[in-house]
Amino acid sequence: MMWWVLCGFSALAAEPDPVLYRVMNPELAEAEARSASASVVTTRPAEGTPWMLEPLPTLDVWTEGATRDALATEWFHASGHRGAGIKVGVVDLAWFGDSLEAALGYAPDSADCWTHQSCEAPIDIWRPRFGFEQGVHGLACAEIVADIAPEAEVYAVRVNGLTTFENAVEWAIRHDIDILSMSMSFFNTSFYDGRGPFGPLIERLAAHDILLVTSAGNYATQHWHGPWRDTDFDQRADLNGNDELLLDLNRGTRTVYVQWSEFRVCGTSDLSVVVRDRDGHIVGVSDDRQRVDADNCAPTERVQIQAAYSGTYRLSIEANRVAGSGVDLDVFTTSGAIINGTSQMSLTDPASHPMAFVVGAVDVDGYLTNPAEPFSSRGPSRSGALKPDVAGPDGLDTLSFGPGGFFGTSAATPAVAGAIAVLMSSEPGLTAGEAADRLKASAWGNASSPDGYSPDLGAGRVVLPVPDATALGCADGRAESPLWLLLLLLPLRSHHVGERRDL
Repeated sequence: MMWWVLCGFSALAAEPDPVLYRVMNPELAEAEARSASASVVTTRPAEGTPWMLEPLPTLDVWTEGATRDALATEWFHASGHRGAGIKVGVVDLAWFGDSLEAALGYAPDSADCWTHQSCEAPIDIWRPRFGFEQGVHGLACAEIVADIAPEAEVYAVRVNGLTTFENAVEWAIRHDIDILSMSMSFFNTSFYDGRGPFGPLIERLAAHDILLVTSAGNYATQHWHGPWRDTDFDQRADLNGNDELLLDLNRGTRTVYVQWSEFRVCGTSDLSVVVRDRDGHIVGVSDDRQRVDADNCAPTERVQIQAAYSGTYRLSIEANRVAGSGVDLDVFTTSGAIINGTSQMSLTDPASHPMAFVVGAVDVDGYLTNPAEPFSSRGPSRSGALKPDVAGPDGLDTLSFGPGGFFGTSAATPAVAGAIAVLMSSEPGLTAGEAADRLKASAWGNASSPDGYSPDLGAGRVVLPVPDATALGCADGRAESPLWLLLLLLPLRSHHVGERRDL
């Protein structure tokens, strides 16, 4: 099943989940929203109508931490490179509860991709359609882009699922957008191998020189994967050497996603998921029947857990029918942790796609030497794509979340998107993809591996390269950033995201 959660907001996590259905017919009269290929409805389609649950996103935000400063861009700003002429669309679902003008210091153009397929209607910030859209996450992301690239044209784009993202892609093409920044993740839409429904959309953007800059996710400690094994023949998967995964969960309503590697042959296996508390009582079950002839066959399960206490719970994956060898399992929890989990390959969609520019997170306080945040999702993708591409700073100051309160790959992603816009404005004619490649080449602290990649930092921490190194006294005109230049880029009093300052 394909559903949503809000990572990091325990108060919201207990709200009832919406149930939206995606039908591959854009002409349904009862549609609540539609794209060129599908309609979204709130009632289950009639039997015989193929459907899927509308994939809804998580917000890749982590809301714990102390005051931090953000990535500096002083030299570029002082040289007049402030993002002028670059269009950045900030894609998000949470634009509600505060004024766009109050957060950004000006009223940006907005595009509501739910209200109309064209996305041409502006966002009415006082009228969220669903409870999970409330909040200022999108505002905070837009703040960061606007602060790092203050002369870029920033657009607020309301996207709350796959169907509305389809609309946003066409809107971006029509409006000649350069960069889409999206700090959201989707579960159970593919086996995180780039072959799901987001793939053709990302490829369509790339064909029009539009770069999707997206978050790696915050799930390095909340993930497990491995092959199906049942050595004791009890119809339960051997997980970490026994029949159960141990989940460390906080009290409340919690969600776990389970899927297996049969998206192209759904119905070959039929699995179910059971979660028990420490006394053996069942606190969550998901037993969707996977049948080849079903209207909505998907090799996925989603179990909602009613956690009465904070502590350890036990998850088992049980077979109603299993193909045997060659079936791989994947488990994500959207809160807490999986004990003895698997940090590698913890990327979600659309970060699994090779053509997305994927961003991990590093605490900005000590940015140049810090490792990746422990929660920042690790690569590579399931297909072997070397993701994330880079890491960016989190722990940022915003008006929306307060001083130093914006943590997670949610914060790092718009920081990197803003840096790409600044770099593009320093060299007219440079595409977003070319600018992103230059950021990878100038990334600080590249991995020691031969290919310059690590699964936690990608190519390294983003540091803007100098457009003309000779202008700063580099005798040989090197394009790389020497240590003394990094001190210019990251001074003791660095650029505070959320403050309107002329630099």
